[in-house]
Amino acid sequence: MGKTTVQRAFEDLQDKGFLVLEQEGDWYHRRAHEWRLTAKATQTRSGNKAATNDWRFWQPEKTKRGSETDPSASSVVPFENPKTSNGSKSEPVRPVSRRSVGSETEH
Repeated sequence: MGKTTVQRAFEDLQDKGFLVLEQEGDWYHRRAHEWRLTAKATQTRSGNKAATNDWRFWQPEKTKRGSETDPSASSVVPFENPKTSNGSKSEPVRPVSRRSVGSETEH
């Protein structure tokens, strides 16, 4: 896997509450990051620490509804050809028909 793919996956797991960074690592002192899974109990010096289950509180972001945020609005085919500067008459857009089998004339 690529470095950025893994980094995005870790960020996604953190955002959704599955992982928590307990202690940041240090490259020069050869210490790795220490992560905690929120779904599992953790053993510490003072005893066991219960799972926090932070992922239960995650909710997806609500999106706005309407034509301004609709991504399909930009891919709609116009009803007329674009206006030209010389003022010619606009004509309706006709779909391009492509024949993959057969000849130009039908029998």
